[in-house]
Amino acid sequence: GNIVGVAFDPENKILKDATTGQLINLGVTTANEDPLDFGFVISPNPTDNQLIVNYYLEKESNVNIQIFDFAGRKIKSIAKKQTEGKQTEILLINELQSAKYLIRLEINDKSFTKQFYIN
Repeated sequence: GNIVGVAFDPENKILKDATTGQLINLGVTTANEDPLDFGFVISPNPTDNQLIVNYYLEKESNVNIQIFDFAGRKIKSIAKKQTEGKQTEILLINELQSAKYLIRLEINDKSFTKQFYIN
């Protein structure tokens, strides 16, 4: 089902569905980690009006990009089917307030999350 409410636990880096209590692992990575993450890179970070999201697809895939605030509320979501190759998405975020956010990239059944900051 659809998640209608979540709570973020910064100590464990998880989201919890407020309706079912089901935990959602965000897989937050730091700059020192090097996971097999489809070349998922965001820039600039910190930012003020746009966020550039780069990633690579080995085959045609269903892609979902979501932005969450640190209270766990989904702020923005983009879902599409994309062809293989290097992908770049430019997200306009000038309506967001200065704060720390999470961006989650879902490719088929894999999910990767990073933090970014808005000045």
